[in-house]
Amino acid sequence: MNRTDIRYLLSVDVDDEGIWRQYVGVVTGLFEKVPLRAQTTFCALCGPPIMYRFVFQELLRRGIPQERIFMSLERMMKCGVGKCGHCAIGEYYCCTDGPVFRYSDIAHVREAI
Repeated sequence: MNRTDIRYLLSVDVDDEGIWRQYVGVVTGLFEKVPLRAQTTFCALCGPPIMYRFVFQELLRRGIPQERIFMSLERMMKCGVGKCGHCAIGEYYCCTDGPVFRYSDIAHVREAI
């Protein structure tokens, strides 16, 4: 029997009210708390674009293949069918091609990251 573990960690950059009971700090600090095995780890990211840049650097440094990194690139969508172009990122439309993309597919798209 194969066993698959899914572990997720939550974080906030700043806990202004002192009520957050989980990790406080930049998200890349969480990598020290989790063993990442390059050939079996998959990563799913959701957050602000500036965060992605630093997370990608750390994941790639740790040997995670680009094909195993997924991200949500939701943009403000209007039509939802790819006609208005409002959610265009390079040659992709978030509403019809995504909103979840594999890093290896969009690493070349400057405005995506």
